[in-house]
Amino acid sequence: MSCCGSVRRCLLKLDLFDMRASNRIIVNTLAQYVRTIINLLLSLYSARLVLDILGVDDYGIYSLVAGVVSMLSFLTNSLVGSTQRFLSFCQGRGELERLQAVFSNSLLLHIALGLGITLTLESLAPFLFHGFLNIPEGREEAAVIVYQQVITMVYISFIAAPYRALLVSRENIVYTSLIDVLDGVLKVFFVVLLPFIPLDSLVAYGWIIMLISLFNLLAFAIYSHRKYEECVYPCLRLFSWGYVKELFSFTGWITYSALCIALRNQGVAIVLNREHTDTTKEKILVYIRAEQQKTLHRRQVCINDIASVYCKYSRYEGQIKGMIVDKIRGKKSVISVMKIIEQITEIYDDAQVISIGEPEVLVEYDDNSKNKILEALKVAAVCILIFFGSAFTIMAFNNDISISGVFEHFYKQIMGVDKPQVSVLEVFYCIGLAVGIILFFNHIGKRKLSDDVTPIQVEMDKHNKDTWNTIIDKVKEKQDV
Repeated sequence: MSCCGSVRRCLLKLDLFDMRASNRIIVNTLAQYVRTIINLLLSLYSARLVLDILGVDDYGIYSLVAGVVSMLSFLTNSLVGSTQRFLSFCQGRGELERLQAVFSNSLLLHIALGLGITLTLESLAPFLFHGFLNIPEGREEAAVIVYQQVITMVYISFIAAPYRALLVSRENIVYTSLIDVLDGVLKVFFVVLLPFIPLDSLVAYGWIIMLISLFNLLAFAIYSHRKYEECVYPCLRLFSWGYVKELFSFTGWITYSALCIALRNQGVAIVLNREHTDTTKEKILVYIRAEQQKTLHRRQVCINDIASVYCKYSRYEGQIKGMIVDKIRGKKSVISVMKIIEQITEIYDDAQVISIGEPEVLVEYDDNSKNKILEALKVAAVCILIFFGSAFTIMAFNNDISISGVFEHFYKQIMGVDKPQVSVLEVFYCIGLAVGIILFFNHIGKRKLSDDVTPIQVEMDKHNKDTWNTIIDKVKEKQDV
């Protein structure tokens, strides 16, 4: 009777265990379904919000940068599966010490691999942002910041992987689902607050996602260390190359599968980005507006010294402006715009250069060796000559037309008496002459009276153009010789 009772108790215990296992399966399945549905709805809503707030360009930048980094971090998924397998195997055997060793080695391996992936991604940054990825103009700095944020998230995901694997091996799907749902809720909450954050929207969004991933790591780590005995920190006592080799040996086909999934999900965005880059390179328009004459204080002549350059892509514009086109030989040199176009197209065969300025530029070399005192004396002498020459010209003109006789005759007709030596009429004539000269030239010193162009300015402009054209022809004759 006692034997039958013991058997009954054993069967009852076994049945209760099965009931618990079945209940656990039901609860975990429901938790996964609820998590999937809630996260799907939250992701659809948050994606619309993020697209409206960031805009098409910034949203595309974040997706592109995150996609590149995610494609290079496919090891995370494979290592999670491998770690989960070994933890489940050790839990079935009830070997606590081996469980601790597996978890410790797994965590240490993830930290080391995460650090290696991080350094690799950092070394790829110059290559990605200088020729590989097509980033819209003016958003390069924000894209670099987002790249650093995504790298940090990748490293956090590497560290969080063993904790997630431990929870899955313990069949604690409810807690992982709860954290995943909370992750989606936090993203929606902070995305709603995104317009009120005093930062660049793209950079602020990157900070939000990175901080939420850090929150997930802390939630998994704190909970696991408090609940499970096998969850220990890495230490040299528990380190074993045998466990590391076993973890790596099991990840072969899982790694291949994760790589294929990453290429399928993220490779399309990168290929499309590259195709867009190639298309834009075929249509690089460069506008050049050359000056007619420039004075330089050095022999080497850059394009920026003699012409204004505009290009839609700033990286090309800066490089073109700094190109050296010629060297001044002697005091003057003539540079043809055709030579500038030839040099640009030799370097950028996909560039189309459009000239909207002068066809040739006269470049003068000034070595700053002039005597300032002598130059000041020359200016003073010219001013004196102009002043007295203009005065003499006015007096000679008035004498030729006998303006004094006109004043005497006009004064006698009006007043009925002979004109005195200096009359009011002569005084106002002199004032009117000065005012007329000022109005004609439209200048009082360096200040213009109005924006209207005067006839003297038009004639001076014609004179300067004719002068420069003549000088250019003479210099070209010497250069050809």
